[in-house]
Amino acid sequence: MPRILVVEDKAENLDDLQGLLTGHGYCIETARHGAEALVKARQSPPDLIISELLMPVMDGYTLLRIWRADARLKDVPFMVYTATCRDAEDERLALSLGADAFIRKPADPEDFLNRIRQVQAKVTGDISRSPETAYEGENFKVYSEHLIRKLEEKTLQLEEANAALQKDIGDRQKAEEALRLLNSAVWQSKESVLITDAELNLPGPKIIFVNPEFTQMTGYTAEEAIGQTPRILQGPRSDKAVLKRLRETLERGEMFEGETINYRKDGTEYFQQWQIAPLRNADEKITHFVAVQRDVTERKRWEDELRWKTAFLEAQVDSALDGILVVDCEGKKILQNQRVNDLWKVPPEIARDIDDARQREFVVNQTKNPQSFVTKIEYLNSHPNEISRDEIELIDGTILDRYSAPVRDRVGNYYGRIWTFRDVTQERNREVKLAQALAHEKELAEKARAGDRAKSEFLAVMSHEIRTPLNGVLGYSELLACTPDLPAEARDYAQTIASSGQILQHLLDDVLDLSRLEAGRFQIEILPFDPMEVLENIRRLMDLPTREKGLEFVVEVGEALPTHLLGDASRIRQILLNLVGNAIKFTEQGQITCGLRWAENRGRCEFFVQDTGPGVAPEQVERIFQPFTQADSSISRRYGGAGLGLAISRRLAELMGGTLKLQPQRSQGAEFILELPCLEASLPAGPKPVPVTRDIDPAFAQQHPLRILVVEDDSVNLKLILALIRRLGYEPLAARSGREAVEIQQREHPECILMDIQMPEMDGIEATKQIRVQEKLHPDEKPVFIAALSANIIPADRQRCIDVGMNEYLCKPVKLSDITSVLVKAEAAATFA
Repeated sequence: MPRILVVEDKAENLDDLQGLLTGHGYCIETARHGAEALVKARQSPPDLIISELLMPVMDGYTLLRIWRADARLKDVPFMVYTATCRDAEDERLALSLGADAFIRKPADPEDFLNRIRQVQAKVTGDISRSPETAYEGENFKVYSEHLIRKLEEKTLQLEEANAALQKDIGDRQKAEEALRLLNSAVWQSKESVLITDAELNLPGPKIIFVNPEFTQMTGYTAEEAIGQTPRILQGPRSDKAVLKRLRETLERGEMFEGETINYRKDGTEYFQQWQIAPLRNADEKITHFVAVQRDVTERKRWEDELRWKTAFLEAQVDSALDGILVVDCEGKKILQNQRVNDLWKVPPEIARDIDDARQREFVVNQTKNPQSFVTKIEYLNSHPNEISRDEIELIDGTILDRYSAPVRDRVGNYYGRIWTFRDVTQERNREVKLAQALAHEKELAEKARAGDRAKSEFLAVMSHEIRTPLNGVLGYSELLACTPDLPAEARDYAQTIASSGQILQHLLDDVLDLSRLEAGRFQIEILPFDPMEVLENIRRLMDLPTREKGLEFVVEVGEALPTHLLGDASRIRQILLNLVGNAIKFTEQGQITCGLRWAENRGRCEFFVQDTGPGVAPEQVERIFQPFTQADSSISRRYGGAGLGLAISRRLAELMGGTLKLQPQRSQGAEFILELPCLEASLPAGPKPVPVTRDIDPAFAQQHPLRILVVEDDSVNLKLILALIRRLGYEPLAARSGREAVEIQQREHPECILMDIQMPEMDGIEATKQIRVQEKLHPDEKPVFIAALSANIIPADRQRCIDVGMNEYLCKPVKLSDITSVLVKAEAAATFA
């Protein structure tokens, strides 16, 4: 026998349907609302459900939604039997939600039964009872008797209610519409809503309705929640005191409001704000409880963060070294710390006054410029976007650093201003003293720079003035020594003059080097160099003086020496030449050893010079590295020397990041070690250049043909250089000033110019500039090769010559070999230009 579940809130309608369906062989179960129907259907699913739409607790729409979502009930036919006032709209909605049929009240019994059979046939494909057999036998008799009885009762009721029917119809439609709107509002509410029965005894009231927001908030579906108690939302951190107060409030029949921690289906916590109200019937009896809940987790987080920030801010303000004052949009103080009172010396009774007019008047009177102080405050209060920082001087001499900025939230809302004050009196006093000290220091520094400039100018002048005659001494001694058929005694005199001149030149170089080292103007160049080439160059230079004293010169190198290192080869050569020269000077017999040890694991190399001389006493080791000093004053009388070589060498070593030291406790002689940071350098593969030696004779001009112009204002030097060049087979041109050199160059077009730098009328720098300008007007002509002749060896002077377009730089005194080297370069430039 088919089982039909009839859901109808009105008793008379329920009786009619029950009588009709029972008389036609159906087994009938009833329910007064959707929640009750769900409970019964889940216990034992029916073959068909017939439901009204407008019902209390849970209406037909809600029931239909849950019905179609339930896995056990979704295939059970669902018929809607209603008398709503919006037939077409409600029918469309019901069918869209999954209803199998929509029947309007009142319906003809035969039509109603036929619709039931049609739904059964549609779902099952089997019509169990046809219209022809529906009223046969005992079923028809039972149904007829029941129907007659009901008709008699209805006739009497109809007559009594007929007068008020029209009014009741209107009221009912309004009530149904209000109920529909209420149901729609609850269903679509953004607040979580659940409804329970009124059973307060353990285990507690059962949930009979939840809206979609409840599911969204908790993770429980309606099917999972209905029939459970609200305890499913509680957990270990749910506030027991709040739950106890909740129960007591509901037992008194009062509304409850509160907050507690609840738990979602997946076990995560959330803060929930509750509002629970009892629902009463016409007899004021509580029938249900409706609970509206809101997730306030984010709000609680913000509240906790706000409390933390407030506590932190208050602690920070109270402990700040600066005075802090916060005012509202109208400039009224909200917060200030004790430091403000201390800085402004505000009396406690004024600081505590809620009306801050007294405090403002007091503060204004403490400033040296009250009008400016008030004007600035009024301006900033009327310009919320302004940020200001300035200083205020008080009448007692205190200087306060004042800073003001607007207080805004993240979206830009303006709430007021924050003012900070800091006592900077001591800082300003220190600044005044510091400014005075700096001014004094600047004055001293300017005097020191003036002294340095004077010293540099003096050295430059002295270098020029000494090197100019020294050039003549060395040059003419060289010419004299090369004179054919010169007597041996005269040749010896000439060589002695040249040797003395060279000593004088070395002394001058040492003095200039020491001066540049002390002034910090010495520059180190880090370039790849061949260490063996440096050692071989020293051997060639020192071979003759070594043999003259009957000594042996040995070059010694360690294993695995790289072919190239990174360093300043010229300064290394200068130090080693000085060390080897000293070793030759103090050694009477034996040998001189110059070598190199390479420590790859430490990235350092050790150049060393050993001799078999008398050595150095331990107590004199540091003394020998001091300028103008020697180990023994008698040494200077016996061997000569100014005592500058070792001092300069040590400073050069330190400038290169290394050390120069004397190896102690040698049994014989002395060993000086130059230790430097030297990294291995890699150079492109290629043939190593081989130095070319040339015989200096009159045939030189034929091998390197050139037209040469010598520009020199000093008659001795001019005569000397012309003589040296004539010895090479040339007939050079001569000029005594830069102006004359420019004229000769434009007229004679020489291919090489040896240009003095310091000359009257026009110096060599200006002359070179004019020559280069003239060459640009004739781009088809070859540019002349210009080599500077200067008695200045300062790097800045050398760079100045290169900057104006000179090709080479010769420093006086000039040797014949230096001149030939320049002429070779000039001839090559003229040939390949």
